[in-house]
Amino acid sequence: MPGTNRSRPECNIASVTANSEEHHMSGEADKVGGRLKQAAGDLTGDDDLKNEGERDEAAGKVKDTVDDAKDKVNDAVDGIRDKLS
Repeated sequence: MPGTNRSRPECNIASVTANSEEHHMSGEADKVGGRLKQAAGDLTGDDDLKNEGERDEAAGKVKDTVDDAKDKVNDAVDGIRDKLS
């Protein structure tokens, strides 16, 4: 708006990086936990546990894919920001 002095919000890169790493760990944890549930389901003959493990592993893969995409977008934004500086 004309006549107003709006400053750009500061971006805390350290918190963005830490948050991204935390999400990557979450995806990995889901994948590992899912594989463990699948193995336990196989050993005990518990199809419900095996299916839950498959869903958990798939959810972990999706989280990792989304986090990788976010990282690429952040890298592109940083590259543009560097060119404009």
